[in-house]
Amino acid sequence: MLEEYIAVDLETTGLSPKKDCIIEIGAAHVQNGKSVGRFSTLIKPKCMIPERIVTLTGITEQMTADAPTFQELLPELMAFFGELPLVGHNVLFDYSFLKKEFVNRGLPFEKYGVDTLKLCRQFLPAEQKKNLAEVCSCLHIAPANYHRALADAESAGYVLEVLKNRYMAGHVEAFTPKLLNFTIKREHKIQIRQKQYLIDFAKWHKIDVPVDIDALTRSEASRLLDQWIGMYGRIAGHPKR
Repeated sequence: MLEEYIAVDLETTGLSPKKDCIIEIGAAHVQNGKSVGRFSTLIKPKCMIPERIVTLTGITEQMTADAPTFQELLPELMAFFGELPLVGHNVLFDYSFLKKEFVNRGLPFEKYGVDTLKLCRQFLPAEQKKNLAEVCSCLHIAPANYHRALADAESAGYVLEVLKNRYMAGHVEAFTPKLLNFTIKREHKIQIRQKQYLIDFAKWHKIDVPVDIDALTRSEASRLLDQWIGMYGRIAGHPKR
């Protein structure tokens, strides 16, 4: 019986865990159908937030400027998650971003989970739209502030509870947490030449650096510099990185 779990949702700068960053985490500790604890915070990302994401979520770079980094949140986040399974609407998406952050710090993050999107595809009519807002409307779950992490996490938990009550008696296996399968390699730390170029670039263009450069991986440093070059152009007369 799935009686205790963590309902989780992330807001990110894009769809790729290899290229994009977490900007918000929301999670609810659910026990016997009731929320007994919440975890919610913005996160200072290692890349710029695209305008389309600002429009979708309402989360701006100004809002995340003073937010904690993922590294700073690790102890609290690990304690909150514990050994409980994860629940989410397309939970593998959220898990993949979280696992990347743990792997890059040399920490294990192997989780079991239940995907409410998969359950909706199994039990709801084929013509029913399966995005979280439409599913909540279909199941008569009160509207939430969609595309904000905690609201979406709690909504996924509500969806699970409704579906459990309706269908679990004859479909226990569908509601049994399965090992979440996502493999990602630990990335290399930023190179000295990359770090110096980022510092020089920021000084040249008078950029208020939004991230801790020392905490970047090589690929994160490259993507941040590509974003800056796209906005400001290269440094005149400076050797290429």
